[in-house]
Amino acid sequence: MEYQDGTYTGIAQGMSSIIRVTLSIADGTVTTEEIWQDCETQSVGGYEAIKDGVYAAMIDAAQGPDIDTVSGATITTAAVKSAVARALEQAG
Repeated sequence: MEYQDGTYTGIAQGMSSIIRVTLSIADGTVTTEEIWQDCETQSVGGYEAIKDGVYAAMIDAAQGPDIDTVSGATITTAAVKSAVARALEQAG
């Protein structure tokens, strides 16, 4: 799918907080600018994957929401995927 250049944000409900994903698109390339969460459980897969940039790297590699689930973070991963999809809907 072709996306319009710009910056787009999607949100979704994670395990314990809202997950917000901001993507930028330039010349058809999707880049994760920020993944924000307020209070996902620390020391659990999803929190760590946000802080360590694991989700961002997966989103950038997939160029969309089709990413692997992080172990121990099924709900947070689903929220990240949903937030990415919502951001890209705005760009489409």
